[in-house]
Amino acid sequence: MKIKKTPIIILFISSLIFALCEYINKQYFNVGFEQILFTFLYSKDTSLAVILEGVRELILPFLINFIFLITPVIIFSTYDLIISIRKLSIKIKFYPIIYSLLCFVILSFISVKKIGLIEYISYQLKPTNLYEEYYVDPGNVDISFSEKRNLIHIYLESMETTYFSSENGGTYGSSLVPELEQLAKDNLNFSNSDKLGGFIQLPGTTWTIAAMVSQSAGLPLKVISDGNSYGSNKSFLPGIVSIGDILEKNGYNQVLMIGSSALFGGREYFYKLHGNYDILDYNWALESKIIPSDYKEWWGYEDKKLFEFAKDKLLELSENDEPFNFTMLTADTHFPDGYVDPSCETKYNDNYSNSFACSSKMVFEFINWIKEQSFYENTTIVISGDHLGMQDDFYSNISPNYTRTVYNAFINTKKTDNNKNRLFSSFDMYPTILHSIGANIKGEKLGFGVNLFSDEKTLLEEIGYEFFQEELKKKTYYYDKYIIKNSYKDMSEQ
Repeated sequence: MKIKKTPIIILFISSLIFALCEYINKQYFNVGFEQILFTFLYSKDTSLAVILEGVRELILPFLINFIFLITPVIIFSTYDLIISIRKLSIKIKFYPIIYSLLCFVILSFISVKKIGLIEYISYQLKPTNLYEEYYVDPGNVDISFSEKRNLIHIYLESMETTYFSSENGGTYGSSLVPELEQLAKDNLNFSNSDKLGGFIQLPGTTWTIAAMVSQSAGLPLKVISDGNSYGSNKSFLPGIVSIGDILEKNGYNQVLMIGSSALFGGREYFYKLHGNYDILDYNWALESKIIPSDYKEWWGYEDKKLFEFAKDKLLELSENDEPFNFTMLTADTHFPDGYVDPSCETKYNDNYSNSFACSSKMVFEFINWIKEQSFYENTTIVISGDHLGMQDDFYSNISPNYTRTVYNAFINTKKTDNNKNRLFSSFDMYPTILHSIGANIKGEKLGFGVNLFSDEKTLLEEIGYEFFQEELKKKTYYYDKYIIKNSYKDMSEQ
């Protein structure tokens, strides 16, 4: 019997969907479907290494699934399916099209459930009043400055306190990132415990641009119906007031420096539209000819170059009379497996561990360089991870009772005794960072964030983790009306 093409095509698609969702579920560890959707919608200039890794990871599971599913079609399209019960033989007609459609339905359901699509849809059917009840619009808050300190904010890719020694709140016998651990210990570290610690990750903050939005604007990044709202130089959350907006009004020179393309995830639009930052990314480096025209390493150029370029820019900014806000983002510790610079030690058996260990040393050396500069006296340095690591297998041995938190350290700033045993999130970084450079915030609250230098309870402390995260996953009409301001509707008409 000749095998028809339609069942084969259906089984091919079924196997591809299943393998793809398995890969996504494995790679996007501890995140929701909203992040997955955002990444697929706004993944301009994705690292070639990430794409190739995805293809390699997909091939074997896809082939295994496809061969397994197509075998019955090959066998029973040639031979009849006969079931024998004692002396009774029953000949059953095998219909490849019915079989293939059944496989498609079952595998598709399993796949979308694994990546959280069903859960995501269910939450979109449950509106929340969280914003109406707890969100504090920064545009309506009186913010003044008793002094205007320079700000250097270093976002560290996937940096969490898990890598610390167990003695200081981590999970390692000997710290994987001893220099970053020491910086947190010697300076101000806001912690979820009586040891070193960090902030709790919440929905809508679990990928880089979402983490940047949450730490500098005090609210999550939610996927909306029109990609242009995040992928356009005309609109990116027009209803928010961020650190960049506030510092621009107060005369700050502002710079974003990253070694990848700022177009990825809409980062360029966020920082241009909220603070008019100078965007110094991989494309800028090519245009400025500080790297060769054909240079491409990892996501663009590696962190070793990033820190060297940052030194030059900071010296340039310090020559101006105006205060500056310099924001930078590392990338060597991005999954899959990280990037290990040739100059790094490789004392660990896996690439990812070596990338974290080397990043720790690079940051420490950079901080020591800053301390030697004349502008340091009037400069606050904030180091924070952007989000928890996503490489599932790297964290598989961690006890389920251990709470993974995101790294933070405040250097050369005000002191407080209220920094231990705090339950807080990336939202709280927003008013806390502003206060650390001299801002006085009436009411101590901005967005969903609370100034951690104050005695005010954070939202996590007030309403609890379970309730907060559940409400953040739900549909919010406030976000559409006042944060996005339905800008995607306006843009679709242009």
